[in-house]
Amino acid sequence: MKYREEQGDLFTVDPKYVLAHCISQDVTATRNIMARIIEPYLRIGKAIRFSDVRVVYNLVTKEFVNQQCRWSYLLDYYENLKRCLYDLSSQMIKNNEQFLAIPKIGCGLDRADWKIVKTMIRDAFKNTDIEILVRYI
Repeated sequence: MKYREEQGDLFTVDPKYVLAHCISQDVTATRNIMARIIEPYLRIGKAIRFSDVRVVYNLVTKEFVNQQCRWSYLLDYYENLKRCLYDLSSQMIKNNEQFLAIPKIGCGLDRADWKIVKTMIRDAFKNTDIEILVRYI
């Protein structure tokens, strides 16, 4: 695994990178095309692959959009994210995808601790040849 962090816009990365971000299981409430297509596969702890203009993995880390990584939900959230990351790693290997670009996943609206999440990412991808780029603003 190669890992680096840099400031910049995630959506301007080279198209060779697949993207990943966190979503909730109730994402279908948004009624967009992607949500309708991935609805049958939505399970907490899973990375749902969606391919349109580019490949995007949707990491289902929680049941409801308004849940945040707070004391009452903290351990469950981290465990769900960990399962998503291992699933993502496995699927990327299976699909022969070598490059992943992500934001500081789980650390925006969900309020997870980046130090913990970063360690989880490194653990999930440590035995792979995948290059990970974390972009932040």
